[in-house]
Amino acid sequence: MTKQLVVIGLEDQKFCVPIEMVSSIIETFSTTKVPNSRAYIEGVTNIRGDIVPVICLKKIFGIQRRSGRDARLLNVMIDGKNIGFLVDSASQVVSIESEMLSEMPRIVSSDSSRYFDMVANIGDELLIVLDLCNIFDEDEKRELELLIENN
Repeated sequence: MTKQLVVIGLEDQKFCVPIEMVSSIIETFSTTKVPNSRAYIEGVTNIRGDIVPVICLKKIFGIQRRSGRDARLLNVMIDGKNIGFLVDSASQVVSIESEMLSEMPRIVSSDSSRYFDMVANIGDELLIVLDLCNIFDEDEKRELELLIENN
């Protein structure tokens, strides 16, 4: 069975997201800061009339941020809500066979890596496949819902 993945870049690291999770990739957007929100929330933006929280994946993953890059917004639907994930790049879609996917080794599995789903063997690279539906715990999901409703 063939699976399509969107390859995203965060600084010099690459990850994948199943294409069926991605509603759109937005190149030009602006954000409005939200005071007193979690550190990984960059703010909110308007996507086709919807107020969408903008989440910085680098902050969630603990990746040092550098300035000067053109960011992209990966628009993803989670539990019926639009969420925007700030990434450095998101332009390549790859098709891989299911035998090119492996389970994440148990040694790297923990609550904080609950969103690391599988490992994809793409060419000469191993890329982590993200399950963005599991990136937030229940408290964080409630906070995001309030953020969407109040803006």
